[in-house]
Amino acid sequence: MSADSDYRWLNVSPDYYPELKRFECAQPVSAEAYQAAFKRYVDQDDEVGFVSLFESENGCIYWRYALEVQRFIQDVNYDLDFRYQWADICVERIRDAHQVGSIYGFVCFALDLAENDFDEDRGFIAYIARSNAVSRCGVGKVLLNHACQKIQRQCEDRPNPLSIMARIHPENTPSENMFARHGFEDLGTDPDATRYHRWVWFKD
Repeated sequence: MSADSDYRWLNVSPDYYPELKRFECAQPVSAEAYQAAFKRYVDQDDEVGFVSLFESENGCIYWRYALEVQRFIQDVNYDLDFRYQWADICVERIRDAHQVGSIYGFVCFALDLAENDFDEDRGFIAYIARSNAVSRCGVGKVLLNHACQKIQRQCEDRPNPLSIMARIHPENTPSENMFARHGFEDLGTDPDATRYHRWVWFKD
């Protein structure tokens, strides 16, 4: 995946449910990352917190948050109000219209429009993940740009201020870095989901 011509965007549909069932974005935790997390949590005398970070599957240890995202994507099967909710997939562009292209990435996001001109319009990026098959190809950036631009287009004729929020686990440094590069700010622990930090982008 190296150019716009390599992929196309689709709404999640039943045609892609079988491919989504096979979608993998969680990667086993490296020994170095496991040991670093162990040291941080032991230093804080938080053994319970350390144990809660991980989950074992198929003989490997994963970040629990990564498996939660992967399972959501694999089990996605629901109807959305496509005016204000989207589940989009970035898929391989292929010549044969009867074939289903490989899924490069998935992003689920929503928009809550204010009822008056003074309150804030709020976007929310719920799940975002690229396939393990295309790691280090810039897919995450493409997914995030797509979601943010689609939310902004819905609000471009409105006078309201706009913010876009995402929840990121504090151990998920790659996602933190990606969102920071896109202009999101870390506002600290999310009071509604204390395992995560609340990251927010504000329209200028």
